[in-house]
Amino acid sequence: MLTAVEVSTILFRPLLEREIQKYVRAYPVMNFAGAFENEAVLKFADRVVGSPNIGTAMPAGRLTMMLREIGVEI
Repeated sequence: MLTAVEVSTILFRPLLEREIQKYVRAYPVMNFAGAFENEAVLKFADRVVGSPNIGTAMPAGRLTMMLREIGVEI
């Protein structure tokens, strides 16, 4: 068994109430870690340090390293 921890810092720009409401109506936010999915990061973030998809998936680079650890040639 392999385990990993990934940390990302996402700084969001100031949001308008209508942007928040539109987002909440468009996505089932209760299904996402932190109530956001990747499109929200791209729409609303000022800056991302780390992987922007950390809330919904393992970063591809981390997965590649873990697969190599167990002998999978990538």
